[in-house]
Amino acid sequence: MLVHVEFTLKFNDYLDAQRLHARRGWWPRFDQFMGRMGFPFWGVLLLIFAYIIPGPGVSWLPVLFMSACAVFLLLYPFYIRFKLKRCYTRTRMDTGDCTIEFGEACIRTEGSGTKGEINWSAVRSFSENDKVFLLYLAPAKFIVIPKRACTESELAELRAQFQTNVKPASA
Repeated sequence: MLVHVEFTLKFNDYLDAQRLHARRGWWPRFDQFMGRMGFPFWGVLLLIFAYIIPGPGVSWLPVLFMSACAVFLLLYPFYIRFKLKRCYTRTRMDTGDCTIEFGEACIRTEGSGTKGEINWSAVRSFSENDKVFLLYLAPAKFIVIPKRACTESELAELRAQFQTNVKPASA
């Protein structure tokens, strides 16, 4: 059955895709955890310690340095979001409008100024969470399909097509 999906890829879709992609291995998962919670936690501890240690005979330079490091660690999640936003805007070719048709033989994509066909054999794997589907063409190259653009019946049909047409690389 042919499934037709139209959407505009938004920054939040990009973030959801990056979060899902980070779950594929322990290091990206650890990196994501540290960026969102670990570094700010250490920043709070370092800031507390920086204000506890001043006393007679303690130079203000280490306190100032520790405070600056603590502020950096506290602001690290905002820095990561800024970097992801910059990457998102720099890799956009157009407005992000996309039309994807999932057929029996191939996947047809169309955007403003682009048109393409991808054979199902080129899709190595797929992954999903509650917000997006990812179709992997290579270990770090994927097509994002936001679930917000699909009805419940289209989601069920897409899931069935992915399970039928996407063969593991080792098979």
